[in-house]
Order: sequence, then C-alpha cells, then structure tokens
Amino acid sequence: MFYGGECVAVKNELRAAMTEAEFRKAVKNLGGAFFFFGDEDYLKQNAIAVAKKTLFSDEGAAAFDMISIDRTAFSPDSLAAALAPPPMLSERKLIVVSLTLSDLRAAEQNELFDLLETVGTGDDETNLLIINMSADGFDAGTAKRPSAIYKKLAAVATPVRFDRINPARLASWVARHYTSRGVSASDRVCEATVRHCGTDMFRLSSEVDKISYFVLAHGKNEVTAEDIAAAASSSEEFDSFAFANAITARQYETALRVLAVMKAEKVEPVRIMADLIRVICDMQAVFVCRKAGMAQNEIASVTGINPYVLGRYLTAIEGMTAERLSTALAACREADAALKGYAKDYIPIERLVCAL
Repeated sequence: MFYGGECVAVKNELRAAMTEAEFRKAVKNLGGAFFFFGDEDYLKQNAIAVAKKTLFSDEGAAAFDMISIDRTAFSPDSLAAALAPPPMLSERKLIVVSLTLSDLRAAEQNELFDLLETVGTGDDETNLLIINMSADGFDAGTAKRPSAIYKKLAAVATPVRFDRINPARLASWVARHYTSRGVSASDRVCEATVRHCGTDMFRLSSEVDKISYFVLAHGKNEVTAEDIAAAASSSEEFDSFAFANAITARQYETALRVLAVMKAEKVEPVRIMADLIRVICDMQAVFVCRKAGMAQNEIASVTGINPYVLGRYLTAIEGMTAERLSTALAACREADAALKGYAKDYIPIERLVCAL
C-alpha cells in the first residue's frame, strides 16, 4: 500500500481504519487495497464518486481506467485480470468491487485474501482497489472485538469506516442539498425533513429532490412544512418493512409502489433482497414467539429486536399464518438465488411481486 506517496508494507497485522473524511482528503495519493464498511451506504457511493473525479481528468479517462465488478461478475480470476494491465490514460486505475463476502465460498474468500495481499506492494502503485460492502452484507464486529472476517480483511486491505450521520448533521446536509436544487429552507424545515423522511441518505436525497421540484413548480423558492407533507413520502411508507409486509400480505399494488421508490433511489437489488429476507425471518421469529404465548417484552428480550420495530412486526402478523410466512420466504430465497446466480437487475424481484 502507499499513502501520501510513501510505500508501506503491512503483512499479518491489522491495518488501522481510516474515516470517510480521511479517505476523501488523501484519495489523490492513495493506492493499494481498501475495503469500505459501516452503516452509511450513501456515503460509500459518494466516496467512490470523489475517487473517480479525483483520479480521472474526464469521462474518457474513466472509461478506460475505472473498472466496476459486482457479485454476479466477480471471481478471483476476474479481479486478477482487472488488476494486471497498467492504466492507459491515468496514473492509476480505480477498481471497485461490490461484494457480500458471505456469498463467496470459503475457497473464493481465501483466494481473494491472497490476491489482496499482493495489491499495491513492492513497485505496484498502479491500482486503487476498493472492496465495497453494503451495511447489511458485512459484520465488522466492534472496535474492541472485531469480527473474524474483519481481521482477515484488515490484514490485507485498509479499512475505511462509514458511520451513520446523526440527525443534527443530516439536517445541515439537507440544507445544502436544498440549496443545490435552487431552493432554501430554514433549520426547522430541514429538521422536519429528516423527521418525516427518515435518516437513510439515499431516501433523503430522493425526497429532497421531490420537495424541491414541487416547490419550484409552484413558483416558490422556499420550502415549508406544508410542502414536505404534500410532496414527500414518510420514512415508514417505503422502507424494507413496508416491502416485506406487502409481500407477506400479498398486497400487489403496495409492493410495486415500494419497489418503484427503491428503484428510483437506486437501491441495489441484492440489498433489497437481503433486507426483505431479513425482515421476513424476523417476522417468522416474532410469529413463533407470539404463538408460544410470549409477551412483547419477552419477545424483545429473546429476539433482540428494537421495541418500536417489534411493535410493527406484531401488528403485521395479526391474522397471518405460518404457511403464508414460509411461502413468502421461500419465494424470496428463490428470487435471491436468481439475483446472485444470473440476473443483474430488478427482474427477479418484479417477478416475485407479480407472483403474489
């Protein structure tokens, strides 16, 4: 790895994690292997965009020297092939691999770790490799007790941590986003936007765009609380729970509306399915506990599910049968297998909805 132009050989030791801000500041001089982890997927995509803009003078250079590999196209051999040739129009190539490590066989994981160990060592300063893992696709453990998979990765690649932004900072970010869209909003309105639309930055970005266009279309340039209510979707209307609830309840039109929002927000199909399966599994666990006569506080203790989320699950499973939950989960797993096997778009999810 090299950092700030200086080569640093690190082997069999955990590399210190960088923050998102540190990565952005240093990216011009970075090479070698990095892996993105943490709760805020929007900022990971943004950091990749910053790296692209920093490394390449124009889209033409990026077309030759930036390579993106998703799970469906990934293999250790495909990554090795991407790393091998020198950059054509830039000082270094940018290679972005979007992975869920749990999807890889043990042999593939070991090959990946061996390959990462060779990236950016010795005289090779031609690649900036980013392994980008979604929030739901990687368990890093904690700072005091990192997970086993984190330790393996941090021994061969530099970790970059992406934490969720607290609501106060999000409100400031919303204010800047409104300004970039040609409208203004008071601090109170920006805070109301976060409360109404939620803290997911993909959703917030999309909803701020909608609100801004709504305000401009009505000949105004300042956002009000009334505009938020009229133009924006509540965070609870289009989240992974709403999608899972529509699937299990066989509400075809609702499921399509939620999916349309997720597509507009460019949520990756694999992430949609991972969230969907996780929520339905949680609902099954809650269903079993409720059938066993457990009280809500007991269920929360056994499952570890947040009490607010648990309340939503308990409402959703009223009148539901174990068979319906099992059938929904089986259909989801089939769609998930299609996504990870051959499909690269939303078609398996759309087929799942249409089969309700």
